[in-house]
Amino acid sequence: LFYILSMVILLFFLREFIFEKNPFIAFVVTLLFLIHPIHTEVVANVKSRDEILSFLFIILTFIKSFRYIETKERKQLYLGLFYYFLALLSKEYAITLVVLIPMLVYIKRNSSIKQAFFSALPFLAVAAIYLLIRFSIVGKGASIENPDVLNNPFKFASPDEKWATKLEILNHYLRLLFYPHPLSSDYSYNTIPYTNFSNLRVWISIGIHLTMIVTMVILFFKRNILAFALAFYLIHLLLISNFLMDIGATMGERLVYHSSFGFCIAIGMLIAWTLQQIKKKTTANAVGVIIAAIIVLWCGNITIARNAEWKNDTSLFIADAEKVPNSVLVNGNAGKAYIDLSELPENKEKEKELVTRSIYYFNRSVATHKEYVNGYLNMGVAYFKLKNYDKARECWDRAREIYPSNPFLKRNMELLGRIYYNQAMDFGMKQPKEAIRLLEKAVEVDPTNAEYWYNLGGASFTIQDFKKARAAWTKTLELKPDYEQARQGLAAIEGKE
Repeated sequence: LFYILSMVILLFFLREFIFEKNPFIAFVVTLLFLIHPIHTEVVANVKSRDEILSFLFIILTFIKSFRYIETKERKQLYLGLFYYFLALLSKEYAITLVVLIPMLVYIKRNSSIKQAFFSALPFLAVAAIYLLIRFSIVGKGASIENPDVLNNPFKFASPDEKWATKLEILNHYLRLLFYPHPLSSDYSYNTIPYTNFSNLRVWISIGIHLTMIVTMVILFFKRNILAFALAFYLIHLLLISNFLMDIGATMGERLVYHSSFGFCIAIGMLIAWTLQQIKKKTTANAVGVIIAAIIVLWCGNITIARNAEWKNDTSLFIADAEKVPNSVLVNGNAGKAYIDLSELPENKEKEKELVTRSIYYFNRSVATHKEYVNGYLNMGVAYFKLKNYDKARECWDRAREIYPSNPFLKRNMELLGRIYYNQAMDFGMKQPKEAIRLLEKAVEVDPTNAEYWYNLGGASFTIQDFKKARAAWTKTLELKPDYEQARQGLAAIEGKE
């Protein structure tokens, strides 16, 4: 509903203020923005409501700022400033309006650069107030580098590789805007491998974006609306490019949501220009309808298919694991999805098959990122479900090496300790040596359980290993001082060692 509302307001803005003499362009731009498959994540992912609200309030800010210029009614200005503050609260992308508002005023209202600059001063004041509030509450943010490559995607890259990769990623965004396939919910490590300046694609990216910047400057002084489209694309792209600050992500489809508006304007203008070259109006109209139909059918087909993949976490991650096979996070999530599927009652007969399938994806994730804690934790769960308890312990031990205080480890190890303990009790006095072997495993994974130590002492006493029995019962009393049977056991050992 928020998305539809923003599209209605976007169409109104374009028809009234940008393409007032050519409503066809306004329609095509809105249609393309509405149906572009790269926006599936923004609409389907509840977290991305911030993107939609940010864009909605940005467009409302443009509308009210232009209304104020037209009418000089203070009410319009106050509403514009209010919408601008809401845009900033939604997402900080709105900071770009201190540049984009005067730019659009200069292009569309034939103002001087000085007049255009002064038109932005009230919004600059609101931005300053917002920044003061922000920094007073959250400060400057993290002062140290994040140690996890999943939140610090360039951690393993050299300085040259960092910049080369960041520059090449700009072309990934352009490619997805022109050809939105395949789409993924994640582009974190190692979806896009590091590159360097020997890669021709890096220099192509530099050439394309420098050309866009130069074109934007030239067209700005010619008061061409295409300059605004390029600026809207490039300025928002700059914010998510990792150039100014590390944003904790390599790239993301939701991150290019705002920039895609500039792209859609440019494509809409290109389509309109193409149709203008056709002299016969009826032919031009027919071609326009055909182009619109192709856009709707092609983009709609991709969007509908992608929407189905976004039905839930399980369908999303399993689908994306085939699209971005090098993504640590997607492989880990796909593995977890298969575990979740194995626990559904209707999949009882396929439980083992699904759990085994999950291990394949966990192995892919930890092979790429050898310190991926969740990968080892969940792979341990998979082996536990397959009753391969030693393999489960191996995975959880690896997770403990990486992250000793992980909150899930204690619970997992307690479960594993209980399994070893129950198996030991099954052997009991008939096979005390086997019972001891299992009890030793139990106290290794859950060393705070007094019951395990007590029974280890009892089994050791049975085979007359009094030294081991004494150590086990002594540990029992350390954990539980009032354990009378352990005290009696120690008394029984006296004189037998």
